[in-house]
Amino acid sequence: MRVYCLTGLVSGLAGYLWVARYAVAYTETAQGFELQTIAACVIGGVSTAGGKGRVLGCLLGAAFLVIILNSLPMIDVSPFWQMAISGAAILAAVIVNSRGETRRRKVILQRATAKETA
Repeated sequence: MRVYCLTGLVSGLAGYLWVARYAVAYTETAQGFELQTIAACVIGGVSTAGGKGRVLGCLLGAAFLVIILNSLPMIDVSPFWQMAISGAAILAAVIVNSRGETRRRKVILQRATAKETA
């Protein structure tokens, strides 16, 4: 409950600061940022299955995406290839993340050993 309240508070503050800076707020202003946010977290090492990840990893993933998205236009890469390169980086991070996770099975009942049965 606290996390949702804190998220709402930070979102409201961000909206207020946006309107204070630009004097306008459209509903389509940040459309598409959701995917970039999730991509930054996945690149930073957050598990897609949940329960694993660090804030520092998310910050490093966001820094990586910002570097890619800001450096490609500087070297005159077309917008099509910019999206393709950033998508390939996201896809590679998801594949590495899913391969790196070892899934252990839950053991509900353990087998009895010879000492326990005697």
